[in-house]
Amino acid sequence: MTKRDSLPFNDRTFDYIISLSTLEHIGLGYYGGDLNRRGDRMAVEVIHSLLKPDGKFLVTLPFSGKYTENSFQRIHTKESFQTLISGYFRIEKQQFWIPKSKKNWIAASEEEVGVCCLSRV
Repeated sequence: MTKRDSLPFNDRTFDYIISLSTLEHIGLGYYGGDLNRRGDRMAVEVIHSLLKPDGKFLVTLPFSGKYTENSFQRIHTKESFQTLISGYFRIEKQQFWIPKSKKNWIAASEEEVGVCCLSRV
């Protein structure tokens, strides 16, 4: 995902790009990909290049009061997520959710889990 020239799409092709529980894993090598600690930032750059100027990027990812990174995933804070998207996207709308059960999620506060819809900068 992080190598722009390997994708079969032209720049500014998409109105929307959706990343569901994916961005936090890119570049960590857990799923057999290359280890690159900037993999998530590189993915954001690629996503930005693929979106039309008024395109939207919908992203879900783990969110917490403390940034955590291991070989499986990154758990972002408000600040670390803002750093990740800076220069490429601005937060347009946020919704926060927590799991009530494995298949049922309920609305929550910002201190818990985040879902963000972003606009290009």
